[in-house]
Amino acid sequence: MDQVSRPLLVALAAVVLLAVAWLTVLRPGADAPADAGPVAPVVEAVDEAQQGAAASDAANAARQADPTEPAPGAVTPTDPSTPSAAPSAPGATGGVDPSLAAQMGEGSVEVLEQLERGRAVVLLFWNGRSSDDRAVRRAVSRVDRRDGDVRVIVERLEELGSYAAVTNDVRVESTPTTLVIAPDGAVQAVPGYTVTRELDQAVRDALAGEDDR
Repeated sequence: MDQVSRPLLVALAAVVLLAVAWLTVLRPGADAPADAGPVAPVVEAVDEAQQGAAASDAANAARQADPTEPAPGAVTPTDPSTPSAAPSAPGATGGVDPSLAAQMGEGSVEVLEQLERGRAVVLLFWNGRSSDDRAVRRAVSRVDRRDGDVRVIVERLEELGSYAAVTNDVRVESTPTTLVIAPDGAVQAVPGYTVTRELDQAVRDALAGEDDR
């Protein structure tokens, strides 16, 4: 050792110190910190976020290419043009259905012919067994014919089916029931007992309504 120069010994000592420092402090591949465990879940979360962003970008691109394509999770509204399954409400007033007259009995055809000539029709359904029925029949027979503008028809209740086109929207359940039918097909029902004066007024209203139209 006496033959080793002092500068060389200093250099060797420096090399040893550097090696020790390298092995203990500066050596690459040293043990990772104790809290390095959560690194993998964090990476997975970042990957999922990137995948979600990519899917959203793809959906946006598809909607731009086709405007009708709904957004993800969007609720498609019901088409307003879809017909509804609910039934239509019955009309507030009765009327003759010309499309049914030819297949709903001779009585319907006769009434329709009178209406086409611009006449009003007074149609009585009666049974002849009660005093009210007989009184109303007499009242109907005295209705003003207005120089041929009014046609009077008297029928038994059993013939109701022959006038189905007339009674399509008018309920006839008992006698006497008198129907005053305007030339435009509007039907006014007068159930029960009535007199000629009341029927004449109903006829005037029916013809006046036709003149107004």
